[in-house]
This record gives sequence, structure tokens and C-alpha cells, in this order.
Amino acid sequence: MSVAMTLAKTPLHTLLRRAAALVLAIGMLTAAAIWVTSKNESNATGEAITATDSSAVDPSQMTQREEFEIEKVGGKSAVYVAKFDRWLSSLFHGKNLAGLIAALSLLISLGCWREAHWQRLQTTSNP
Repeated sequence: MSVAMTLAKTPLHTLLRRAAALVLAIGMLTAAAIWVTSKNESNATGEAITATDSSAVDPSQMTQREEFEIEKVGGKSAVYVAKFDRWLSSLFHGKNLAGLIAALSLLISLGCWREAHWQRLQTTSNP
């Protein structure tokens, strides 16, 4: 019996549940690997930034001078766009990336799981 014939006989809700479990497992393993291998963020002097270090400057934050220069060129809306751009780009590095991958895999997995539930209800109510 071939794989195509086996999949053709398998109900859609079962395939969706398997897909949900697979997406969740791969996403969480990937997020864990990124979390473990990511380095601690460091400031300009090379010292590790800790949560209690108030003197450390977050690289995603603008200085007042940068903000002023951007506002001169493009107005206040350009400042908001620049802040949003820096925040968005900070999501794709280190531990933030691991959290993003974990959250996205969880959301996709929940979507597949919910669709599998709806498909099962449809097949049982329509003989």
C-alpha cells in the first residue's frame, strides 16, 4: 500500500491534528535551539546587559539627537515609523526571535487544531 493511498483513506481532521502536532513540535524545538544558542546582548563596552542595569542603552531605542534629526527631515510621523522599524527589526535577533517563533508556531498549531475540530464536527453531523 502506497503513502498516497494511505493518506487518501485518512480523514481530514486526523491529518490536520497531525499537522498541528508537527508544527508545534518543530516550532518549539527550533525556538529552544535558538534560545540556547543566542548570545547575551552586550552594550558598547562589551559588558553583558542585565535586567537591572539602568545605564545600558537599548539598541532599538533612539537617542534624542537621532529623533530630532529624523523629525526635522520627515516630521513626527517619520519618528514613529523609525521607532516602529527599530522595534520590528529587534524581533528578529536572539532571544526575541526564539519567542517570536514559539508564539507563531503555537498560533498556527492552534489554528490547525481548531480547523480539525470543525472538520470532525462536519463529518459527524453530515453522514
